[in-house]
Amino acid sequence: MNKHSVSDKPGDKSGGKASDRVIVKLPPGYTDDDLRGMLGRRWREYTLCRLSLDKRDVNNIFYVAQFERGYAKYTPPVFPQMRGGNGNRVVVVGAGPAGLFAALVLAYSGAKPLILERGGDIDTRAAKVAAFRNCGGGGGGYTNPADTAGLADTANANTTANPADTSAADVFDSECNVCYGEGGAGAFSDGKLNTGIKSEYIGFILQTFVKYGASADILYLAKPHVGTNRLAAVIRGIRGEIEKRGGRFVFGAKLTDIVTQNGAVTAVQYDCGGNGNGNGGGTVTAEAARVILATGHSAKDIYALLKTKAYTADTSAAVAGCFAAKDFSVGVRVEHLRADINSTLHGAFADKLPAADYKYSVRVGERGVYTFCMCPGGVVVNSSTDTDGVCVNGMSDYARGADNSNAAVLVSVSAREVGGIGGVGSVGNGAFAALDFLTGIERRAYTAAGGSLAVPVATLGGFLHGGGLDSFGKV
Repeated sequence: MNKHSVSDKPGDKSGGKASDRVIVKLPPGYTDDDLRGMLGRRWREYTLCRLSLDKRDVNNIFYVAQFERGYAKYTPPVFPQMRGGNGNRVVVVGAGPAGLFAALVLAYSGAKPLILERGGDIDTRAAKVAAFRNCGGGGGGYTNPADTAGLADTANANTTANPADTSAADVFDSECNVCYGEGGAGAFSDGKLNTGIKSEYIGFILQTFVKYGASADILYLAKPHVGTNRLAAVIRGIRGEIEKRGGRFVFGAKLTDIVTQNGAVTAVQYDCGGNGNGNGGGTVTAEAARVILATGHSAKDIYALLKTKAYTADTSAAVAGCFAAKDFSVGVRVEHLRADINSTLHGAFADKLPAADYKYSVRVGERGVYTFCMCPGGVVVNSSTDTDGVCVNGMSDYARGADNSNAAVLVSVSAREVGGIGGVGSVGNGAFAALDFLTGIERRAYTAAGGSLAVPVATLGGFLHGGGLDSFGKV
């Protein structure tokens, strides 16, 4: 392959000419000067629209870049205006990605939403997560299931775990942690921005991230990611925009009830038990005309609340259809040296390319086995939400420069296998059987960690064949 190769691409359906768009193949380690020298002969102004890495052949890896003539100008969407005031108040429950963007659009529309978040704001939350990790709560200290008496630091720990002074359980906050709090579980992850849908609002979401601190490369990368270390500024910025337009956040506010009358929502009740940002205790009732539940995967108490509401005469018809027994997946996090993954997937180009990622899947009988949420140059973190259960997630900073890489390795589970009865409208135990199954696994992990919130670990061979952990190997 030549150092650069250029081909015209046919115009799009809007009538663009072939000469207005080109696809360029670029070698690993290319520079901006290379681009200017090549495209400057064709166009004086151009916009990079998409950049992907073709690594199907480890001996011939190259970037595929799509350029369009001229400088692209972003035009934000115009949202219809709504009336504010308590009589039309919209309450958003949960300040994760869905809740924040729902509240942002409502604020742009003049609705002045009320946002209830059971955890703390991003800064309070980050401090609590750091304290938890420093006391051995995973991502800093890991418990060997074969030696539950002590904690072993990983190469990426950056912590000083001393359970004799303070245990992870002493500082763990079940309402403000890696899953709960402003930014949601995604605030302590790789910050991947993936979707399988096509929507006119994708550009709006990406531009919002960039506006408040994400790298502009997410606008064109085929696999964009923000990075944990940059997400906090983005989250603060979105909150500030919502507040500037009249929205209000209440942290440490746990939803306890949705009040209805004649089949319509009239209010919400929430508990300010002092979690998160130090709100005083007590139950608060807030008037509401609409409620958006953006409570995420782990808020099992919300499922239980809705299940209870489904059996009340006033809401049964509306709520019963919310429940369905669905198939799902469970698995483990696997860690390996970033350098090993880089050399395997990038070969001789490893030192010229970003940290390598991968995605694999295979069918084993009736089950699918696949990797998910691969975090190049990242760490495994404890994402527990219960005081007697342990689960994990992966996260990476923007640079993806940590010594290890990790990925979830998952296996599919049928809802029927765990007692689910399937079908929309199932509000009995069947539709909730998967939650019971999930809780059972997390509690067994807690037991394997010696009845603590440290993360149980094993080598992959030990895990598959029932052995213990003699060492961490190379990671």
